[in-house]
Amino acid sequence: MSWPKTSDYAWVIFVARWILGLMFFFAGIYKFILGPLEYAREMSVMRHAVASVPASIWWAGALVTPFVELSIGVLLLLGLWTRQTLWLLGAVLILATLAYGVDALYHPVGTNALALSPVNDYLISRVALLVVVLYPPREHDRYSVDSLLRGLSHRP
Repeated sequence: MSWPKTSDYAWVIFVARWILGLMFFFAGIYKFILGPLEYAREMSVMRHAVASVPASIWWAGALVTPFVELSIGVLLLLGLWTRQTLWLLGAVLILATLAYGVDALYHPVGTNALALSPVNDYLISRVALLVVVLYPPREHDRYSVDSLLRGLSHRP
C-alpha cells in the first residue's frame, strides 16, 4: 500500500496517539490516587483469574499496573519511543483479555461467555487506536518527539 505524503495521516496519528495516551495517563493517575494496594485488592474480585495465576504474580502485576499505565500514557502523549510503547501496550491488552477471558470461563455471561462490557468499554477502543497509530509507517507520525529525534539524526 502506498501512503500519500500528506499531513492528514500525521494529524490522524497524532489525535489517535493522544486519545490513547490520555486514556492510559488518566487510568494510571486514578490507580495512584486509589493506591496500588487498593487497586490490587479491587482486582482480586476476579476470583477465578486470580486462582489460575500464582498470587504473587497477580499481586505484582496489580501493583505495577499504575506505573505501567502512567508510563504508557506519558510516552504516547510525548510520542517518545512510540513503537516500543505500542508493543508493550499490545502485551498489556492481551493480558487484560486473558484475565477477563479466564474469569468468564467461570462466570459465563450471554452466548459468548465473555462479558461484553469490559470488551466494548475497555479493550476494543484501545486496540483500534493502537492499530491506527501502529499500522502506518513511522515517518507519518510527524507530531512527536520521535519525529524530532529522527530529524536530528539525519542532519550532517
